[in-house]
Amino acid sequence: HHAGGRHGKLAGLRTGGSIVKFYNRYAASTFPFVPLGTVIASFDAGQLSAAGHRSRYGATTRPALVRLPSYTPPSGGSPILWGAAVLRLGGTVYVYGTQSPHVSDPLRHLYVARVPVAQLTVFSSWRFYAGPGTWAPGQQSARPVPLGAGSISAGSTSADVSSGFSVIGAGGRYWLIQAGVGGSPDIDAYPAGAPWGPFDFA
Repeated sequence: HHAGGRHGKLAGLRTGGSIVKFYNRYAASTFPFVPLGTVIASFDAGQLSAAGHRSRYGATTRPALVRLPSYTPPSGGSPILWGAAVLRLGGTVYVYGTQSPHVSDPLRHLYVARVPVAQLTVFSSWRFYAGPGTWAPGQQSARPVPLGAGSISAGSTSADVSSGFSVIGAGGRYWLIQAGVGGSPDIDAYPAGAPWGPFDFA
Protein backbone atom coordinates (compact mmCIF):
# COMPACT_ATOMS: atom_id res chain seq x y z
CA HIS A 1 0.00 0.00 0.00
CA HIS A 2 1.10 3.56 -0.63
CA ALA A 3 1.71 5.03 2.80
CA GLY A 4 -0.98 7.53 3.57
CA GLY A 5 -2.47 7.17 0.12
CA ARG A 6 -6.07 6.85 -0.91
CA HIS A 7 -7.52 3.81 -2.64
CA GLY A 8 -10.54 3.66 -4.94
CA LYS A 9 -12.29 0.30 -5.39
CA LEU A 10 -13.00 -0.84 -8.93
CA ALA A 11 -14.19 -4.03 -10.63
CA GLY A 12 -13.53 -7.60 -9.56
CA LEU A 13 -14.34 -11.23 -10.26
CA ARG A 14 -14.01 -14.73 -8.86
CA THR A 15 -11.37 -17.02 -10.29
CA GLY A 16 -10.87 -20.46 -8.80
CA GLY A 17 -10.73 -20.09 -5.01
CA SER A 18 -9.95 -16.37 -5.10
CA ILE A 19 -11.86 -13.13 -5.32
CA VAL A 20 -9.78 -10.66 -7.35
CA LYS A 21 -10.46 -6.92 -6.95
CA PHE A 22 -8.83 -3.92 -8.59
CA TYR A 23 -7.98 -0.76 -6.64
CA ASN A 24 -6.57 2.56 -7.80
CA ARG A 25 -3.83 4.18 -5.73
CA TYR A 26 -3.90 7.95 -5.24
CA ALA A 27 -1.36 10.34 -3.77
CA ALA A 28 -2.05 11.26 -0.16
CA SER A 29 -3.35 14.69 0.80
CA THR A 30 -3.94 16.02 -2.69
CA PHE A 31 -7.09 17.47 -4.20
CA PRO A 32 -8.06 16.94 -6.88
CA PHE A 33 -6.87 13.38 -6.33
CA VAL A 34 -3.71 12.47 -8.24
CA PRO A 35 -3.74 8.86 -9.49
CA LEU A 36 -0.56 6.83 -9.06
CA GLY A 37 -1.49 3.42 -10.44
CA THR A 38 -3.38 0.17 -9.86
CA VAL A 39 -3.21 -2.61 -7.28
CA ILE A 40 -4.77 -6.07 -7.67
CA ALA A 41 -5.91 -7.67 -4.42
CA SER A 42 -6.58 -11.44 -4.27
CA PHE A 43 -8.77 -12.60 -1.39
CA ASP A 44 -9.13 -16.27 -0.45
CA ALA A 45 -12.82 -17.03 -0.98
CA GLY A 46 -12.86 -19.55 1.89
CA GLN A 47 -11.45 -17.02 4.34
CA LEU A 48 -13.99 -14.43 3.22
CA SER A 49 -16.80 -16.92 3.78
CA ALA A 50 -15.54 -17.85 7.24
CA ALA A 51 -15.09 -14.19 8.20
CA GLY A 52 -18.78 -13.54 7.55
CA HIS A 53 -20.25 -16.31 9.72
CA ARG A 54 -21.66 -16.22 13.25
CA SER A 55 -19.30 -14.90 15.93
CA ARG A 56 -16.55 -14.32 13.38
CA TYR A 57 -18.59 -11.73 11.55
CA GLY A 58 -16.40 -8.69 11.02
CA ALA A 59 -13.15 -10.63 11.04
CA THR A 60 -10.40 -9.42 8.75
CA THR A 61 -8.58 -11.21 5.98
CA ARG A 62 -5.45 -9.90 4.33
CA PRO A 63 -5.32 -10.14 0.54
CA ALA A 64 -2.28 -10.85 -1.57
CA LEU A 65 -1.40 -7.58 -3.31
CA VAL A 66 0.10 -7.11 -6.77
CA ARG A 67 1.08 -3.55 -7.64
CA LEU A 68 0.94 -3.09 -11.40
CA PRO A 69 3.75 -1.06 -12.97
CA SER A 70 2.63 2.52 -13.44
CA TYR A 71 2.73 3.73 -17.04
CA THR A 72 1.87 7.18 -18.38
CA PRO A 73 1.58 7.53 -22.19
CA PRO A 74 4.15 9.82 -23.84
CA SER A 75 1.46 12.48 -24.36
CA GLY A 76 1.27 12.91 -20.59
CA GLY A 77 -1.60 13.09 -18.14
CA SER A 78 -2.44 10.33 -15.69
CA PRO A 79 -1.11 6.78 -15.68
CA ILE A 80 -3.36 4.14 -17.25
CA LEU A 81 -5.58 2.93 -14.40
CA TRP A 82 -6.63 -0.69 -14.89
CA GLY A 83 -9.73 -2.48 -13.62
CA ALA A 84 -12.42 0.12 -14.29
CA ALA A 85 -14.39 -2.84 -15.67
CA VAL A 86 -13.71 -6.51 -16.32
CA LEU A 87 -15.42 -8.91 -18.75
CA ARG A 88 -14.90 -12.66 -18.52
CA LEU A 89 -15.49 -14.70 -21.67
CA GLY A 90 -14.70 -18.37 -21.11
CA GLY A 91 -11.07 -18.66 -20.10
CA THR A 92 -10.20 -15.06 -21.03
CA VAL A 93 -10.61 -11.89 -18.99
CA TYR A 94 -10.76 -8.48 -20.66
CA VAL A 95 -9.55 -5.76 -18.29
CA TYR A 96 -10.54 -2.18 -19.09
CA GLY A 97 -8.52 0.84 -18.11
CA THR A 98 -8.81 4.60 -18.41
CA GLN A 99 -6.33 7.40 -18.85
CA SER A 100 -6.83 11.14 -18.59
CA PRO A 101 -4.80 13.16 -21.12
CA HIS A 102 -4.64 15.84 -18.41
CA VAL A 103 -4.72 14.84 -14.75
CA SER A 104 -7.54 17.26 -13.94
CA ASP A 105 -9.49 16.49 -17.15
CA PRO A 106 -12.70 14.45 -16.62
CA LEU A 107 -12.51 13.10 -20.18
CA ARG A 108 -10.77 9.74 -20.41
CA HIS A 109 -9.29 7.45 -23.03
CA LEU A 110 -10.37 3.80 -22.91
CA TYR A 111 -7.79 0.98 -22.92
CA VAL A 112 -8.24 -2.80 -22.83
CA ALA A 113 -6.01 -5.76 -22.06
CA ARG A 114 -6.73 -9.48 -22.21
CA VAL A 115 -5.29 -12.28 -20.12
CA PRO A 116 -6.07 -15.95 -19.38
CA VAL A 117 -8.24 -16.01 -16.25
CA ALA A 118 -5.74 -18.21 -14.39
CA GLN A 119 -3.00 -15.63 -15.07
CA LEU A 120 -4.98 -12.52 -14.11
CA THR A 121 -2.57 -11.44 -11.38
CA VAL A 122 0.52 -12.20 -13.53
CA PHE A 123 0.99 -8.86 -15.29
CA SER A 124 3.59 -10.24 -17.72
CA SER A 125 0.82 -12.47 -19.14
CA TRP A 126 -1.37 -9.50 -20.07
CA ARG A 127 -1.65 -8.52 -23.74
CA PHE A 128 -2.73 -5.00 -24.65
CA TYR A 129 -4.93 -3.74 -27.45
CA ALA A 130 -2.42 -2.08 -29.77
CA GLY A 131 -4.65 -1.21 -32.72
CA PRO A 132 -7.15 -3.12 -34.90
CA GLY A 133 -6.35 -6.84 -34.85
CA THR A 134 -3.22 -6.34 -32.76
CA TRP A 135 -2.43 -7.42 -29.18
CA ALA A 136 1.04 -6.87 -27.76
CA PRO A 137 2.93 -7.33 -24.48
CA GLY A 138 3.85 -4.27 -22.42
CA GLN A 139 1.73 -1.26 -21.51
CA GLN A 140 3.87 0.92 -23.77
CA SER A 141 2.21 -0.93 -26.69
CA ALA A 142 -1.33 -0.07 -25.52
CA ARG A 143 -3.41 2.22 -27.73
CA PRO A 144 -6.78 3.82 -26.92
CA VAL A 145 -9.85 1.86 -27.99
CA PRO A 146 -11.86 3.70 -30.69
CA LEU A 147 -15.09 5.13 -29.32
CA GLY A 148 -16.68 6.21 -32.59
CA ALA A 149 -18.22 9.57 -33.41
CA GLY A 150 -18.52 12.08 -30.63
CA SER A 151 -15.70 10.77 -28.47
CA ILE A 152 -12.32 12.16 -27.51
CA SER A 153 -10.69 9.43 -29.61
CA ALA A 154 -12.44 10.91 -32.66
CA GLY A 155 -11.25 14.42 -31.87
CA SER A 156 -14.40 15.63 -30.13
CA THR A 157 -15.08 16.13 -26.44
CA SER A 158 -18.86 15.71 -26.51
CA ALA A 159 -18.78 12.17 -25.11
CA ASP A 160 -16.20 9.98 -23.43
CA VAL A 161 -15.67 7.23 -20.89
CA SER A 162 -16.47 8.05 -17.28
CA SER A 163 -14.42 6.81 -14.32
CA GLY A 164 -17.11 4.23 -13.57
CA PHE A 165 -18.60 1.98 -16.25
CA SER A 166 -19.36 -1.65 -17.04
CA VAL A 167 -18.89 -3.80 -20.12
CA ILE A 168 -21.29 -6.70 -20.68
CA GLY A 169 -22.20 -9.10 -23.45
CA ALA A 170 -25.90 -9.08 -24.42
CA GLY A 171 -27.90 -9.68 -27.56
CA GLY A 172 -24.89 -10.77 -29.59
CA ARG A 173 -23.06 -7.50 -28.93
CA TYR A 174 -20.87 -5.94 -26.26
CA TRP A 175 -22.07 -2.89 -24.41
CA LEU A 176 -20.20 -0.20 -22.52
CA ILE A 177 -22.70 1.11 -19.95
CA GLN A 178 -22.16 4.27 -17.93
CA ALA A 179 -23.99 7.15 -16.33
CA GLY A 180 -24.60 10.15 -18.56
CA VAL A 181 -21.81 12.72 -18.58
CA GLY A 182 -22.12 16.32 -17.40
CA GLY A 183 -24.64 15.61 -14.66
CA SER A 184 -27.13 13.93 -17.00
CA PRO A 185 -29.53 11.53 -15.20
CA ASP A 186 -29.36 9.11 -18.15
CA ILE A 187 -27.72 5.71 -18.24
CA ASP A 188 -26.10 5.29 -21.65
CA ALA A 189 -25.15 2.04 -23.42
CA TYR A 190 -22.74 2.02 -26.35
CA PRO A 191 -22.56 -1.11 -28.58
CA ALA A 192 -19.58 -2.86 -30.14
CA GLY A 193 -19.12 -6.04 -32.14
CA ALA A 194 -16.15 -7.16 -30.02
CA PRO A 195 -14.96 -6.65 -26.43
CA TRP A 196 -12.20 -4.36 -27.72
CA GLY A 197 -14.60 -2.11 -29.62
CA PRO A 198 -14.90 0.09 -31.43
CA PHE A 199 -17.73 1.26 -29.16
CA ASP A 200 -20.23 3.40 -31.01
CA PHE A 201 -20.57 6.66 -29.11
CA ALA A 202 -22.45 8.29 -32.03
